[in-house]
Amino acid sequence: MAHFLYGRVCLVTSASSQVGRIVATTLQELGASVLCHNDTSLPTSDNEEKENQFFVDLGTREGVTELVAQIEKRTDRLDLVAHCSGHESTSKTSTPLTTCPIKSLEDIMRVKFRATLQLYQGLHPLLLRSPSPLFLFPLSPQTQHLLGEEREKGELSEPVLAVSGFAMEGLRRALEVSYGGEGGISFASFEADSSANTEQITSSLHEVLKVPLPNIE
Repeated sequence: MAHFLYGRVCLVTSASSQVGRIVATTLQELGASVLCHNDTSLPTSDNEEKENQFFVDLGTREGVTELVAQIEKRTDRLDLVAHCSGHESTSKTSTPLTTCPIKSLEDIMRVKFRATLQLYQGLHPLLLRSPSPLFLFPLSPQTQHLLGEEREKGELSEPVLAVSGFAMEGLRRALEVSYGGEGGISFASFEADSSANTEQITSSLHEVLKVPLPNIE
């Protein structure tokens, strides 16, 4: 299992966040070569090579262009992108939708929706150079609840996260229809709640990546 992703080049955005750290560590444990984007100058790990870390603002077109340019200096392709940026910025937003400032919703959608589309547009050529490219998004249980066919009535504990995640899932599905399919780019979601539970996220990633279970004698 340690060599499951050997030779694969992966990018993790917001790799210094709780979710990002877990994702980056999981991919490394599976043998992948992991490139880490960070929103701040905080190193992901003291043991990681600094040359594989990028510190840019993905909220701007210029930041995305800079990130792509830096990645292209190190690799000619990307096999996997785990886009964790913006997930935790809304994970503790419990303000009801009836009183949530519109400016807050606009800021969240800028980070989670517009920036994500800009990032995908920038990375699209690098992904196409991979024989089996994959673009991953974190998905909260709150959003899964909204997406479910049977939704129980009641107040959402994190409504803003659920709504922004719903928009992100819509973007993922639109990208999948436009660019997925045989010979195209695959798009998938992995489960990540606001508590950033390591076991939960790792298990969800293994399921999405179809990592084989270890043999039990």
